[in-house]
Amino acid sequence: MARGDLLKKLLLAYQRGEDRKFKEISLEIIRDERRKNHNVLADQLQKIIETDMNVTRTFRNFSDIVSLPRDDNETPLIEIRKPHKYLDDVILSEQNKEMISEIIEEFWRSELLKSYNLKPKTKILFCGPPGCGKSLCAEALAGELGLNLIYNRFDSIISSYLGDTSTNLRKVFDFAAKDTWVMLFDEFDAIGKSRNDSNEHGELKRVVNSFLQIIDSYEGNSLIIACTNHEDVLDKAIWRRFDEVIYFDKPKKEDISKLIRKKTASFPWGKLDTEKIVDEMDGFSHAEIERVCHDAIKYCLLHEIQSLSTSVIMDSIKRQKQRIRIYKGGE
Repeated sequence: MARGDLLKKLLLAYQRGEDRKFKEISLEIIRDERRKNHNVLADQLQKIIETDMNVTRTFRNFSDIVSLPRDDNETPLIEIRKPHKYLDDVILSEQNKEMISEIIEEFWRSELLKSYNLKPKTKILFCGPPGCGKSLCAEALAGELGLNLIYNRFDSIISSYLGDTSTNLRKVFDFAAKDTWVMLFDEFDAIGKSRNDSNEHGELKRVVNSFLQIIDSYEGNSLIIACTNHEDVLDKAIWRRFDEVIYFDKPKKEDISKLIRKKTASFPWGKLDTEKIVDEMDGFSHAEIERVCHDAIKYCLLHEIQSLSTSVIMDSIKRQKQRIRIYKGGE
């Protein structure tokens, strides 16, 4: 393995607190140095690794030590979550993989960019059909960057009182500016709808204006991610505020195959007709494929079946298609 790849894996293992993996990669680096006859360096590294390290690396539990922003009724406007997902948990198209990698690279090398009077991409819009991995990818980005996730609670942020929603938004951004986070606005269209929509009342239009002003003046170091299933209703001015827009589409057949393997990795396979299964799942979202796989595994466990079979998975696909017909109104 190339030295660059080893170092990347080493730092990711350190960042995630995976001590065993950190040690395994370190030993691989040591072996690589010995192959190059760098025995003095290898011995020094070996001695360091064999030293007992009792330092625990964890994400900071900010919820216990900071005062969260609240509305006038003392209801928290945000939740702080420790991410449990990483990019290995997400199936991305090649284009999206490259775009996500660029965001990570710019985040880590932001000082270099700033020295040339350039800004890293920190305001990202994820859009596309529901269940295609937008929120999951936001959590995975937080995991990769070693940052806690600010999850914005729109049930608290959006107020029935004139002007309070804008005030709540400002409280959230003022809080975020105090540290570095991944700040997630899920279902972003709740506050970003077009001001030209005649069906929307004046208060929501004022909220859009406030959001535009707040995000323009925001100078924090956090990565801001907005997710929406309804990009067509967003205000045109909103789009210009984002440094990058990433579209999450339903998976192609090759991605469906990868998803099936990932979501069934915890359970043995029997003889599977994967081509037939993939064909039947064509058009499913990531979430729908995950549900099929988990339903199939649960069926096997409850009926003491030792491995997944084509028939079990096909039955799960049939049930999922019935669910889709129901929530689409029997189309």
